[in-house]
Amino acid sequence: MPTEKYIYIVDINSRNKTTLIYPSPIDNNRISPNSNQKLPEIDVVPPYGKDILKIIASPIPLKIPKVVYGGKSDVFSDSRGFSNPNIENVERELAEKDRVSDRDIIAHFRGQALLKGFQLSENYIKLETREE
Repeated sequence: MPTEKYIYIVDINSRNKTTLIYPSPIDNNRISPNSNQKLPEIDVVPPYGKDILKIIASPIPLKIPKVVYGGKSDVFSDSRGFSNPNIENVERELAEKDRVSDRDIIAHFRGQALLKGFQLSENYIKLETREE
């Protein structure tokens, strides 16, 4: 039987900057089963290029951390994007933090699921943005 979900959308832009674009502090991100909900409009701004929108659905509300842009990532060990081999341990640790690097937002959410024993639903959309 379907249950309500809480939706989170993260943008990963062409320069690997990660931004939580939904929900904002004023949004109600709870979606009831078999319902339609219009998401707010998203402004497309430079840098243009290939982006990935990561959509995460959770059965419970997730804690949203304060995001530090340009901070050191706990997930990626260097600027080339090599992943940390102990990812689940890192995700659990990130879930406990109030502040995380922009590149660690998704791992923060995954860590909350690991700590509380539930599974997130995840999907993504690839898109290309360009100046008109």
